[in-house]
Amino acid sequence: MTYTSTDPRRQICAALDQTQRQVDAVHPSQLALPTPCAEFDLKMLLAHLVAVLRKLTLVGDGRDMTLVTDPANDVVEECADVFRSARSEFDQVWAADGKLGEDFALVWGTMTRNELLDAYTHEFTVHAWDLAQVTGRRVELDPVLAHAALD
Repeated sequence: MTYTSTDPRRQICAALDQTQRQVDAVHPSQLALPTPCAEFDLKMLLAHLVAVLRKLTLVGDGRDMTLVTDPANDVVEECADVFRSARSEFDQVWAADGKLGEDFALVWGTMTRNELLDAYTHEFTVHAWDLAQVTGRRVELDPVLAHAALD
């Protein structure tokens, strides 16, 4: 994919890259650990992230995101592989430049592609930090993404 500086896919891909690095560092023995998200242990947070990727893939493909179970029920010890597979499907659907002119109807309203991808860029940025906190990894978030998420 080739992105312009205003293309929201550039930012969400950067957020997904840093999230993937955190997911890759998860050891199966850590899956029951609590997270900064009170409703999720680590396994459930990972399952939520996989579900969000799948929802975005469906939306990008013009389908209903409510068809996705959230949190996903197929996240097991090989969580990095499941995340990577969901990411690959997301990348394939969102690679088409035609997606950039569309508005997307969601359960709670209509969003432009910039609003949609921007919101989820922030979600993945924050959850990358959450993952680092749980696993004890020193994390250096992309400062542009981190500042935007804090705003």
